[in-house]
Amino acid sequence: MKYQVGIPCGENSQSYLLFLIDSIKKCTPDINSLEILLGVDNNSISSEALSQIKDKIPNTKVISLHTENTLSLGHGDILDQMLPYFNSEFSVFIDCDSAILINNWLEVLSNKLKGNKIIIGSEYEEGSGKYLNFPNAIFMLFKTKIFKSLGISFKPSTPPRDVGWEMPVKVKAAGYDGIPLNLISPRQEKTQPFMSFMTEDMRGEEYQLNGLPICTHVGRSSSRDFNDPIVGKWATRVNQWVNQINT
Repeated sequence: MKYQVGIPCGENSQSYLLFLIDSIKKCTPDINSLEILLGVDNNSISSEALSQIKDKIPNTKVISLHTENTLSLGHGDILDQMLPYFNSEFSVFIDCDSAILINNWLEVLSNKLKGNKIIIGSEYEEGSGKYLNFPNAIFMLFKTKIFKSLGISFKPSTPPRDVGWEMPVKVKAAGYDGIPLNLISPRQEKTQPFMSFMTEDMRGEEYQLNGLPICTHVGRSSSRDFNDPIVGKWATRVNQWVNQINT
Protein backbone atom coordinates (compact mmCIF):
# COMPACT_ATOMS: atom_id res chain seq x y z
CA MET A 1 0.00 0.00 0.00
CA LYS A 2 1.48 3.35 -1.06
CA TYR A 3 -0.65 5.53 1.22
CA GLN A 4 -2.29 5.19 4.61
CA VAL A 5 -4.63 7.89 5.93
CA GLY A 6 -5.00 8.03 9.69
CA ILE A 7 -8.01 9.77 11.22
CA PRO A 8 -8.23 10.13 15.02
CA CYS A 9 -11.85 9.77 16.16
CA GLY A 10 -13.05 10.94 19.56
CA GLU A 11 -16.14 12.38 21.17
CA ASN A 12 -18.70 13.87 18.75
CA SER A 13 -16.64 12.94 15.69
CA GLN A 14 -18.93 10.49 13.86
CA SER A 15 -20.83 12.87 11.56
CA TYR A 16 -17.67 14.80 10.77
CA LEU A 17 -15.87 11.55 9.96
CA LEU A 18 -18.55 10.42 7.52
CA PHE A 19 -18.34 13.78 5.76
CA LEU A 20 -14.53 13.63 5.55
CA ILE A 21 -14.62 10.10 4.17
CA ASP A 22 -17.01 11.27 1.45
CA SER A 23 -14.58 14.00 0.36
CA ILE A 24 -11.65 11.56 0.39
CA LYS A 25 -13.62 9.13 -1.76
CA LYS A 26 -14.57 11.82 -4.28
CA CYS A 27 -11.03 13.24 -4.53
CA THR A 28 -9.11 9.95 -4.80
CA PRO A 29 -9.41 8.47 -8.33
CA ASP A 30 -7.60 5.26 -7.35
CA ILE A 31 -9.25 4.43 -4.05
CA ASN A 32 -7.30 1.15 -3.89
CA SER A 33 -4.06 3.12 -3.53
CA LEU A 34 -4.86 3.96 0.08
CA GLU A 35 -5.87 2.40 3.35
CA ILE A 36 -7.91 4.28 5.95
CA LEU A 37 -6.81 3.84 9.57
CA LEU A 38 -9.48 4.94 12.04
CA GLY A 39 -8.09 5.53 15.52
CA VAL A 40 -11.32 5.15 17.49
CA ASP A 41 -11.16 6.35 21.08
CA ASN A 42 -13.63 4.86 23.57
CA ASN A 43 -15.94 3.31 20.94
CA SER A 44 -16.87 6.77 19.64
CA ILE A 45 -17.95 5.50 16.19
CA SER A 46 -20.99 3.21 15.81
CA SER A 47 -20.87 -0.09 13.97
CA GLU A 48 -23.41 1.28 11.48
CA ALA A 49 -21.17 4.23 10.64
CA LEU A 50 -18.16 1.94 10.26
CA SER A 51 -20.14 -0.20 7.81
CA GLN A 52 -20.98 2.89 5.76
CA ILE A 53 -17.31 3.84 5.64
CA LYS A 54 -16.19 0.37 4.57
CA ASP A 55 -18.82 0.38 1.83
CA LYS A 56 -17.22 3.54 0.42
CA ILE A 57 -13.58 2.62 1.07
CA PRO A 58 -13.14 -1.15 1.57
CA ASN A 59 -9.50 -0.76 2.63
CA THR A 60 -10.46 0.54 6.07
CA LYS A 61 -8.99 -0.67 9.35
CA VAL A 62 -10.38 0.20 12.77
CA ILE A 63 -7.89 0.61 15.60
CA SER A 64 -9.62 0.56 18.99
CA LEU A 65 -7.80 2.96 21.31
CA HIS A 66 -8.25 4.50 24.73
CA THR A 67 -6.95 7.54 26.51
CA GLU A 68 -7.78 8.96 29.91
CA ASN A 69 -6.59 12.36 28.72
CA THR A 70 -8.77 15.09 27.21
CA LEU A 71 -8.42 18.06 24.84
CA SER A 72 -4.94 18.54 23.33
CA LEU A 73 -3.28 15.99 25.60
CA GLY A 74 -5.81 13.36 24.65
CA HIS A 75 -5.45 14.19 20.95
CA GLY A 76 -1.67 13.89 21.11
CA ASP A 77 -1.96 10.61 23.01
CA ILE A 78 -4.22 9.10 20.33
CA LEU A 79 -1.84 10.19 17.55
CA ASP A 80 1.06 8.56 19.40
CA GLN A 81 -0.93 5.33 19.68
CA MET A 82 -1.79 5.37 15.97
CA LEU A 83 1.68 6.07 14.57
CA PRO A 84 3.08 2.51 14.99
CA TYR A 85 0.32 1.17 12.71
CA PHE A 86 1.66 3.06 9.68
CA ASN A 87 3.87 1.03 7.33
CA SER A 88 3.17 2.55 3.90
CA GLU A 89 5.56 4.67 1.85
CA PHE A 90 3.59 7.82 2.68
CA SER A 91 1.22 8.41 5.58
CA VAL A 92 -1.36 11.04 6.44
CA PHE A 93 -2.85 12.37 9.65
CA ILE A 94 -6.01 14.43 9.20
CA ASP A 95 -8.50 15.74 11.74
CA CYS A 96 -12.07 14.49 11.34
CA ASP A 97 -13.46 18.03 10.98
CA SER A 98 -11.60 18.55 7.71
CA ALA A 99 -12.31 17.92 4.03
CA ILE A 100 -10.22 17.39 0.89
CA LEU A 101 -10.59 19.98 -1.89
CA ILE A 102 -8.42 18.72 -4.76
CA ASN A 103 -8.33 15.66 -7.00
CA ASN A 104 -5.29 13.40 -6.80
CA TRP A 105 -4.38 15.08 -3.51
CA LEU A 106 -2.12 12.25 -2.36
CA GLU A 107 -0.01 12.41 -5.51
CA VAL A 108 0.05 16.21 -5.56
CA LEU A 109 1.45 16.33 -2.03
CA SER A 110 3.75 13.30 -2.07
CA ASN A 111 5.40 14.56 -5.29
CA LYS A 112 6.58 17.61 -3.32
CA LEU A 113 8.59 15.52 -0.87
CA LYS A 114 12.00 15.54 -2.49
CA GLY A 115 15.50 16.01 -1.12
CA ASN A 116 15.36 16.72 2.60
CA LYS A 117 11.62 17.49 2.59
CA ILE A 118 9.85 14.69 4.47
CA ILE A 119 6.55 16.29 5.53
CA ILE A 120 3.97 18.65 4.05
CA GLY A 121 0.83 19.96 5.68
CA SER A 122 -1.25 22.66 7.32
CA GLU A 123 0.44 25.49 9.21
CA TYR A 124 -0.53 27.37 12.36
CA GLU A 125 -1.51 31.01 12.02
CA GLU A 126 0.47 34.00 13.16
CA GLY A 127 -0.52 35.13 16.64
CA SER A 128 -1.53 31.62 17.74
CA GLY A 129 1.46 31.30 20.06
CA LYS A 130 2.35 28.01 18.35
CA TYR A 131 5.22 27.09 16.06
CA LEU A 132 5.09 28.68 12.61
CA ASN A 133 6.16 27.87 9.04
CA PHE A 134 6.02 24.11 9.56
CA PRO A 135 3.30 21.46 9.12
CA ASN A 136 1.04 20.55 12.04
CA ALA A 137 -1.12 17.55 12.89
CA ILE A 138 -4.40 19.00 11.64
CA PHE A 139 -3.41 17.76 8.19
CA MET A 140 -0.02 16.32 7.28
CA LEU A 141 1.47 13.88 4.77
CA PHE A 142 4.89 12.45 5.56
CA LYS A 143 7.49 9.91 4.54
CA THR A 144 6.64 7.12 6.94
CA LYS A 145 9.93 5.34 7.53
CA ILE A 146 11.99 8.48 8.10
CA PHE A 147 9.36 10.18 10.26
CA LYS A 148 8.94 7.14 12.52
CA SER A 149 12.70 6.87 12.98
CA LEU A 150 12.86 10.32 14.63
CA GLY A 151 11.10 9.33 17.85
CA ILE A 152 8.53 12.11 17.69
CA SER A 153 5.71 12.31 20.23
CA PHE A 154 2.62 14.36 19.46
CA LYS A 155 1.78 15.04 23.10
CA PRO A 156 1.78 18.70 24.11
CA SER A 157 4.06 20.02 26.82
CA THR A 158 4.20 23.30 28.72
CA PRO A 159 2.26 25.94 26.75
CA PRO A 160 2.68 27.08 24.04
CA ARG A 161 4.03 23.64 23.15
CA ASP A 162 0.81 22.26 21.67
CA VAL A 163 0.13 19.00 19.82
CA GLY A 164 3.06 18.09 17.55
CA TRP A 165 5.53 20.65 18.90
CA GLU A 166 8.34 18.08 18.68
CA MET A 167 7.98 17.80 14.90
CA PRO A 168 9.87 20.93 13.78
CA VAL A 169 12.45 20.39 16.52
CA LYS A 170 13.33 16.77 15.76
CA VAL A 171 12.80 16.91 11.99
CA LYS A 172 15.17 19.86 11.58
CA ALA A 173 17.69 18.48 14.08
CA ALA A 174 17.99 15.38 11.87
CA GLY A 175 18.73 17.50 8.80
CA TYR A 176 15.25 17.27 7.28
CA ASP A 177 12.58 19.91 6.73
CA GLY A 178 8.89 20.36 5.99
CA ILE A 179 6.64 22.30 3.62
CA PRO A 180 3.81 24.32 5.20
CA LEU A 181 0.51 24.79 3.39
CA ASN A 182 -0.53 28.42 3.67
CA LEU A 183 -3.39 29.09 6.07
CA ILE A 184 -6.02 31.30 4.45
CA SER A 185 -8.99 32.43 6.55
CA PRO A 186 -11.52 35.27 6.75
CA ARG A 187 -10.45 35.78 10.39
CA GLN A 188 -6.96 36.71 9.16
CA GLU A 189 -7.40 40.06 7.43
CA LYS A 190 -4.12 39.90 5.54
CA THR A 191 -5.02 36.52 3.98
CA GLN A 192 -8.55 37.50 2.92
CA PRO A 193 -7.49 38.64 -0.58
CA PHE A 194 -6.17 35.13 -1.22
CA MET A 195 -9.33 33.24 -0.26
CA SER A 196 -10.43 30.80 -2.94
CA PHE A 197 -12.58 28.22 -1.16
CA MET A 198 -13.49 30.23 1.94
CA THR A 199 -16.01 33.09 1.89
CA GLU A 200 -16.18 36.07 4.22
CA ASP A 201 -19.17 34.72 6.17
CA MET A 202 -17.58 31.32 6.95
CA ARG A 203 -15.67 29.99 9.95
CA GLY A 204 -12.56 27.88 9.57
CA GLU A 205 -9.77 27.99 7.04
CA GLU A 206 -8.41 26.60 3.81
CA TYR A 207 -4.84 25.44 3.29
CA GLN A 208 -3.19 26.27 -0.01
CA LEU A 209 -0.20 25.07 -1.98
CA ASN A 210 0.97 27.70 -4.48
CA GLY A 211 -2.44 29.35 -4.32
CA LEU A 212 -4.35 26.10 -4.82
CA PRO A 213 -6.73 24.94 -2.03
CA ILE A 214 -5.75 21.48 -0.85
CA CYS A 215 -7.95 20.98 2.20
CA THR A 216 -10.17 22.85 4.65
CA HIS A 217 -10.71 22.64 8.40
CA VAL A 218 -13.76 23.95 10.27
CA GLY A 219 -12.54 23.04 13.76
CA ARG A 220 -14.12 22.59 17.21
CA SER A 221 -15.69 19.22 16.36
CA SER A 222 -15.52 18.01 19.97
CA SER A 223 -17.79 20.84 21.14
CA ARG A 224 -19.78 21.82 18.03
CA ASP A 225 -22.39 19.47 16.58
CA PHE A 226 -22.31 18.77 12.88
CA ASN A 227 -25.81 20.24 12.52
CA ASP A 228 -24.64 23.62 13.83
CA PRO A 229 -25.34 26.37 11.23
CA ILE A 230 -21.61 27.23 11.16
CA VAL A 231 -20.77 23.69 10.15
CA GLY A 232 -23.73 23.49 7.79
CA LYS A 233 -22.51 26.49 5.81
CA TRP A 234 -19.00 25.00 5.63
CA ALA A 235 -20.29 21.56 4.58
CA THR A 236 -22.49 23.06 1.87
CA ARG A 237 -19.51 24.95 0.50
CA VAL A 238 -17.37 21.79 0.54
CA ASN A 239 -19.99 19.87 -1.43
CA GLN A 240 -20.30 22.68 -3.97
CA TRP A 241 -16.53 22.82 -4.40
CA VAL A 242 -15.91 19.08 -4.64
CA ASN A 243 -18.83 18.51 -7.00
CA GLN A 244 -17.52 21.31 -9.23
CA ILE A 245 -14.01 19.88 -9.53
CA ASN A 246 -15.46 16.48 -10.34
CA THR A 247 -17.63 17.68 -13.25
